[in-house]
Amino acid sequence: MRIDNLIHVDFDDDFDDSYYEQAAEQIYDNGGYNPEMLSTQKGSALINETFRVFNTAIDKGLGEEPDPKVSAALRENAFIFSGFKTHAELEQVSQMLTDEKGNIKLFNEFLNDIQSINQDYNHNYLRTEYNQALQAAQMAGKWADFEKNKNFINLQYRTANDERVRASHRILHGTTLPVDDPFWKQYTPPNGWGCRCTVVAVLKDDYPVQDSHGSIAKAESCFKTPKEKMFKENLAEKKRLFPSKHPYLPKGCGECKKTLLAYNPNSIWCKACGVIRKCRKGMDDNIEIVDTNGNKATPKDLRKSLAKDFDFSQLGKTINDKIKDLKCGSEVSQKVVIRKNSVRLFVKNEILTFATHFEKDKDGNFVILLHHIWIDERWQKKGIASKIIINMYAQAQKIGANKVKFVAKKDGSFTWAKKKYTARNRKSIFGLKDERAISIVNEFYKKHDENTPFPMYSIAKEELGEQVLKEMSWIHETIL
Repeated sequence: MRIDNLIHVDFDDDFDDSYYEQAAEQIYDNGGYNPEMLSTQKGSALINETFRVFNTAIDKGLGEEPDPKVSAALRENAFIFSGFKTHAELEQVSQMLTDEKGNIKLFNEFLNDIQSINQDYNHNYLRTEYNQALQAAQMAGKWADFEKNKNFINLQYRTANDERVRASHRILHGTTLPVDDPFWKQYTPPNGWGCRCTVVAVLKDDYPVQDSHGSIAKAESCFKTPKEKMFKENLAEKKRLFPSKHPYLPKGCGECKKTLLAYNPNSIWCKACGVIRKCRKGMDDNIEIVDTNGNKATPKDLRKSLAKDFDFSQLGKTINDKIKDLKCGSEVSQKVVIRKNSVRLFVKNEILTFATHFEKDKDGNFVILLHHIWIDERWQKKGIASKIIINMYAQAQKIGANKVKFVAKKDGSFTWAKKKYTARNRKSIFGLKDERAISIVNEFYKKHDENTPFPMYSIAKEELGEQVLKEMSWIHETIL
């Protein structure tokens, strides 16, 4: 069970204003705004810049080994919110096109007048929204643990316990109730903009439990303003960052699935929603999904497969972030091949390729096999392969895989041996030609059963170990 410390980090204000100015210029050139502009290069760039900021908050809030389902849901919510935020600010920008007499302003006058909108939406508001996303992501990451352990724990509300805590939150400090109590449906933090409160798990015998009705009544007596009431939902349980009644969203559409009466295809908000969701779908265009015959498949088909819970977007982001840091290539593309009883993943750009198989072995175990990793020699030993391996292992544990295996060959053979990974057994060592290395293997298996994992480091540490290992291959296996 994970119990994180309270997180509240000052916003690193690096928002690129050029995206805002380009979108505003497009509005000026077109004489106004319409939602279709969100799907243009300049409109989508502004959405993506906002989304990038929230992604940073999600990464910090969830930590190094996020639950793929939680991570995917939060990023989905962050993108939709970014789209509606962009829609709201560009509508406001459009209202600044004309002067009091209804005449179109000179461009420089227009550009000057809209700077306050940029300052509000992309700096002042964004700072507050960033911290909201950070807190909400942290709580969402913890909530799954709470539910798994609810038979042994209660939850306790805690404030930051300093002079900045608002009175309406301070009164809830120490409230202790079961995980399933109705109180948490409405008052799980964050409970307002800038809220630094959290919830922690406590053992059932360690603290007395309060009266549920009394706790709810106490909270309701404090949370009375529209801004406070807006947060009366358990965002962590819903895997959301922002309240469904946020003012960026039209009334009644916070939970819209296009089946509610609130949906109106002629509404400018509903038109914007359609464009935003189309843009979101377009973000996954670099993940090609096909069937075994090469015919196009869909995310729905993938959700029915063995790899249904694997977060391909998160893996891509992990690799692309490393590539961006190293400035060594373009973003990777991913191709997913759905077969009857397995899934194949192929990832590549100009400096790396790797293949992964999701399959069941003869005993019915769910196995993830990193079949091949190649990295251009100029960028080897820079941590790219490590990022891939770490992400795959973390996700494998989250999605319920029984085993992770990888084939170590060429440079990888020596690299992973040096890191003290083992060969699965004697039969998983291939192409060994050096007599001294063969002797080391034979001596080991005189003392051990042939199914015992072999310590490849015993070869790697030898004087010619690197040369020997790069000329052979072996399979590593970890039981999860």
